[in-house]
Amino acid sequence: MTAGADLVNLPPMEGSRGWAHSWALWAHPRCAVTLVFAVVVLGTGAAAATASLVPVGATDLTRFAVLLGCALVHLETTTGIERRRRSAGMDAKRPHLDMRSVWHVAGLLLLPPVLATAMVLVTAAHQWLRVRPGGKVRPLHRVVYSTAAILVANQVATAVLLFAPGPFPGIPDGATGAALVAVAVALRWVVNYGLVVAVIMCADPSARTIRTVVPRDIQLLEVAANGTAPAVAVMLVHTPAMLPLLLAGLIVFHRAVLVHELQDAIRADEKTGLLNAIAWNQLAATELSRAEREGSALGVLMLDLDHFAQVNAVHGHLASDDVLRAVANALRAEVRDRDHVARFGGDEFVVALPGVSCAGLRAVGERLRHRISHLAVDLPNGRIRATATGLTASIGAARYPDTAADTVDALLLAADTACYAAKRGGRDRVEIAGRVPEVGGTV
Repeated sequence: MTAGADLVNLPPMEGSRGWAHSWALWAHPRCAVTLVFAVVVLGTGAAAATASLVPVGATDLTRFAVLLGCALVHLETTTGIERRRRSAGMDAKRPHLDMRSVWHVAGLLLLPPVLATAMVLVTAAHQWLRVRPGGKVRPLHRVVYSTAAILVANQVATAVLLFAPGPFPGIPDGATGAALVAVAVALRWVVNYGLVVAVIMCADPSARTIRTVVPRDIQLLEVAANGTAPAVAVMLVHTPAMLPLLLAGLIVFHRAVLVHELQDAIRADEKTGLLNAIAWNQLAATELSRAEREGSALGVLMLDLDHFAQVNAVHGHLASDDVLRAVANALRAEVRDRDHVARFGGDEFVVALPGVSCAGLRAVGERLRHRISHLAVDLPNGRIRATATGLTASIGAARYPDTAADTVDALLLAADTACYAAKRGGRDRVEIAGRVPEVGGTV
C-alpha cells in the first residue's frame, strides 16, 4: 500500500488452526491470548483446590438456594437494562459494573468454597445466555476470562477469611473479623479489577493508564457494590425476611447505574469512545466563554488522517475501525486531563486545549503528528495478522484570541482551513491559522 499505510504480514498465530480457527480470541494480540489461557487455568485450578476445603451441609444448601434465587431474580429483572447497555457498546473497552459482586461476595462469606464457585458459574451462565443485545451472543472467551478472573479473586479473599475469628463459612466475630472481611473484599476487588484491566491493556496496548480504561466514578460504584455484600450476608443470617426489601433496593440502584452510563454513552462516539461532535462543541463553547471572561486562551486542533480511505478500501470497515480506535487512544494519551478530544466525523478528530500558549499549541500538534506516524495497528485477517504502519495526519491549529474568532464555529473554521493548508503543503504536517474572517465572511 502506498502513502497512507504500510501493511506487513505476520505469521499465523499458533493454535489458530483447525476447528478452533473461528474463535474470536485469536483476533487479539499474543499477550492477551496468553493471559486469557493463564488466568483460566489459574482460576480453574484454584477453585478445584478449595472445593473440598469445607463439607457442604443442609444449612449451606439452604443459604445457597436463597442467595442464588435472589441473584437470579436481580439479574433477570435487569436483563433488559444490560441488553440496552451492551447495545450501546458501553462495555466494549472497559470493565463494567453489573452488580453480581454483591451476591458473589455474600456467597464467599456464608457458603463453602465449592458453593461460592457454583454461585459465580451459574450467574455467569445466566448473563451469557440471557443478555443478548440484538440476539448476538457475547464472545465466549470474554465470558470465560471474566469468570476465571472472579474465581481467582475469590480464592484470594477466601485465604484471608480463613484467618478471621469465628466460623468459616459464616460471619466473622468482632472488630478483627470485620477488619478481615474488609481486607478480603478489598483484595478480591483489586485482583479482579487488575486482571480485567490487564487483559484490556494487552488487547489494546495504547490504553496506557487505568484512567483511560475505566472512569473513577465507575470504580467507586463497584466499591459500593462490594461493600453492600456483607450487609446481605448479615441479613440472610439474622433477618432473612428483610432480603426482598434489600433486593428491591439493589434493582433500583442497578437502574441508576445504567442512567449514569447512558449519560456517558450519549456524549461518546461509538467507535472510539471519544467525545462526539455535539458533546465536544458544548464543552468547547464553555471553555471559550471562560477564556473570554478570564482573558485566557483556547486552542483548537483539527486532525485529518491522510489517505485513510485506502485502509477501508483494502481491508474493510472492521480494519478501519481498529485504526480509528488506535488513533483515538494515541490522542488521549498525549493530551492533558483538562483537554477535550473528539471524533468529529469519518477520519477527522478535534482537540480543545484550554489555556494553551502559541508555542504549546504547535508543540502538542507536532507531538500528536509524531505519535500517529509511529503507530502500529494490528489488523486481524483470518489466519494472517497484518499490521498497519506509516499512518500520517494533517493537522490544523487555531487559537483564541489570536484568530478573529469569538465562537467555536469560527475557531473550527480557522483550524479546518489550516488543516487543508497542511494537506496542500504535502500532508503529515502542522499548520497554524493566522487571523481569519468570521463564519460567513470571504475566506
